Amino acid sequence: MPTVQIDDDRVRVTEWRFAPGAATGWHRHEYAYVVVPMTTGRLAITGPDGTSSAELVTGRSYTRPAGVEHDVGNANAFEFVRVAPSRSYRLQGFMRTEGITTDSGLRLQVRDAYDPRILDVFSEDLKGDSRGWASVLLDFKTAPQTDLIAIVVSRVPSRKLDNQIAGKVWVDDVSVAPLP
Repeated sequence: MPTVQIDDDRVRVTEWRFAPGAATGWHRHEYAYVVVPMTTGRLAITGPDGTSSAELVTGRSYTRPAGVEHDVGNANAFEFVRVAPSRSYRLQGFMRTEGITTDSGLRLQVRDAYDPRILDVFSEDLKGDSRGWASVLLDFKTAPQTDLIAIVVSRVPSRKLDNQIAGKVWVDDVSVAPLP
C-alpha cells in the first residue's frame, strides 16, 4: 500500500509496502522517480513487453524516467510492519504444512528490517504434516532503535548432511499487535 510522505510542487515521496504476492496494480509514472529499497528482495514486474523480475539490494537506489508503465508485485516471502521502539508485541498467525521433509521445519521469523542483530526471533517450527491449520504465536520486544520489522517465512538450516527440503506450506491471517 502506498503512503505519500511528501507531495509538493517539486517532489513526491511515497513509501510502498505490500504483502507477499500483492501488487501495485497497473499504473503510469507521471514523474521521473528514484527507488531506495529498504531491504534486499525480488520484485515481479509486468510491463508492456511481458513479465520480468528485479533484484533489490538494501540501500542501492535506482531511477526510472517519467512515463514508465507497469504493475509491480512483491515476489518475496516477507512483508514489513511499522512498530514503536522499545515496545512488546505479539505476532499471531496460522500455518499449515504438508510433507515437509527435513528436521528443521518452517517457521515465522521477526527481524529488525535494518539490523537483524538487534531483533531476530523465530516461532516454533512445523515439520511433516500439520494435520490442519496450526496457530503460531510469538511474543517479542523491539529494540530502542527498531521502527520497522520484517515478518518472514523462514527455515533454520538443517544440521543433516542431506539438508534439502521438500513439501508445502501455507500461511494465513498473520497479525502483529502491541501487548498491554
